[in-house]
This record gives sequence, C-alpha cells and structure tokens, in this order.
Amino acid sequence: MPVGGAVVQLAGLSPNASQAVVSALDGSFRFDTLAPGQYLMTTQSTGHAAATLMVDLPEGSTVRREVHLVRMAYPCDFEIVNRTGWWIDTNLVVGRGVQPGPRLAPYGSFRFSRVQRPSSLYPAAFFQDGPPIYWAPVDVACGGPLSVALAPPPPR
Repeated sequence: MPVGGAVVQLAGLSPNASQAVVSALDGSFRFDTLAPGQYLMTTQSTGHAAATLMVDLPEGSTVRREVHLVRMAYPCDFEIVNRTGWWIDTNLVVGRGVQPGPRLAPYGSFRFSRVQRPSSLYPAAFFQDGPPIYWAPVDVACGGPLSVALAPPPPR
C-alpha cells in the first residue's frame, strides 16, 4: 500500500550532498540533479518503522528504488522533554478518551511506555501570578523514536 507524506532523505558520502523530499499521495518521490555516487536513503513516516538502504548512482543514469515501510504495532513508547524552567502538566488523547499525563519538572523528561494508540499530547504550564501557557497539540504516533521537546513559546 503506498504511503503518502513519507519523508525520504538522501545522505551522500561527499560533503553537502544531502537532500530530502516528501512523497506524493501515491507514495512516489523523486530527486533531481544528483551527483553520481553512493547515497544512504532513509524513509520515515508516522506509524511506520524507518527504512534505510544504500543507493549507488552511476554517472548519467536514472535509478528506481521501491521502499517497503512496515507498519508499527501498538503499544509504543515515546518521550517528552521539558526545555523550560516551568512545571508543565500534560494530557494524552488515547483513542476517544483523555488521560492525565505526568507533570514535568523544569528541564525534566518523561518516557511513556506501552501506550495504546496515542494520538495527541496537550501540554500546558499554569502559574499562580499569571495566565497559563498552552502549547499547540502535539501529534503522537508509533513508528520509530519520538521525542517531543517543549520549549518556551515566543513572546506575544
């Protein structure tokens, strides 16, 4: 089954030879004007295990590669990191319900383990002497390492 929206990255063995594209809805992707050489191609998509393969591109040629992404199984693990000096409360949307998440200490982190079908994380910081700060919902999906870093939002 084609996977649209996958990030396909080529890392060349020579300096400054890296490029990235996002696959089309039909799963196709294309890199133009690549220098000949060897490339490490990594493909990632939410909910799938990353796939990596070596691609040898001879001079003056076109190369086709088909990448098979494997759907990740639930439950899964992910980590959130607090990069602020504030305590941050979290809520995790799982399926159709909301579960209270951990309270993150300033500059602390928490690793969620064995979560069944997570979809969104809602972080917020509450203060006694001012209004709360809410971050935009963070999409959470199984499919490889996920680390969510919460930094202070820009001033208004």
